[in-house]
Amino acid sequence: MRSDLGDTLAMSTMGAFLGYMAFGTYWHGALFGFLTFAISAVGNRVVAEMKQRST
Repeated sequence: MRSDLGDTLAMSTMGAFLGYMAFGTYWHGALFGFLTFAISAVGNRVVAEMKQRST
């Protein structure tokens, strides 16, 4: 669980950086960071549920 949080934060940081570099505004960086965080968090939740059901 703790590594999932670290992975999610790393991915959102990279998404924010890429959004900022692509469009040059902090708003786009924040938007891309949030979207990356949300997608990664949902993915982690799905994987956790699948692991829980398989055991």
